[in-house]
Amino acid sequence: MDNFLKSMDPRTKLLGVLLLSALLFVKPLSFQIFSTLLVAFLWNTANLSLSQLFRALKPMSFFFAFLFFAYVFLGNLAEGILQIWRFSLLIWIAHLLVSTTSTGKLVLAVERLTRPILGRRARTLGILLSLTIRFIPLLQSESETVRDAMKSRCLRKWKPRHFGLFIERMLGKSIERVGRIGDAFISRGYRDQGTTSYHSLSFRSLDYGILVFLAVLLWI
Repeated sequence: MDNFLKSMDPRTKLLGVLLLSALLFVKPLSFQIFSTLLVAFLWNTANLSLSQLFRALKPMSFFFAFLFFAYVFLGNLAEGILQIWRFSLLIWIAHLLVSTTSTGKLVLAVERLTRPILGRRARTLGILLSLTIRFIPLLQSESETVRDAMKSRCLRKWKPRHFGLFIERMLGKSIERVGRIGDAFISRGYRDQGTTSYHSLSFRSLDYGILVFLAVLLWI
């Protein structure tokens, strides 16, 4: 069972995430309970810890608090709890996807799924998605470096002009990095057709079974 999710084709997982996310907001409460049990089963299958379950929700804690108090103010606490439950399931489903799928395979899955619609531009979409995923931790690291540098210069209390300097520095670093990536693309003769991929994708019997299961969920 350890390799159950990892052995699935990333296109199957991506379609499953998109379908379940949409159905959470249109199906009755019984489907939400079923989705919770399914997420619990998959979470255990992926060998993810209980602490990871709560850490996945931490970035959204402010949003959940706002949503909770908004529904309390409107006098509909039950609906507020229901909405928080739905968004929590969305986050857990997405976390399962990224925890069991490498970035390269996930990007390739998006490229393959959008190719019938976008044609050769799907390759460019895949590249942009890959760069975005890889840029996020870099930006976080650089923002911490800039903040530490400003603190080392005896900055104790932030003022509006300090925020301006911080944003200016981060924009400068981002533009510089984008320029380097652009030069790397040109030097390597990037093109959006006639290319190969390091990863290979193929549907297996497990994937076809999952797709049939998703079709049944959509039908009922």
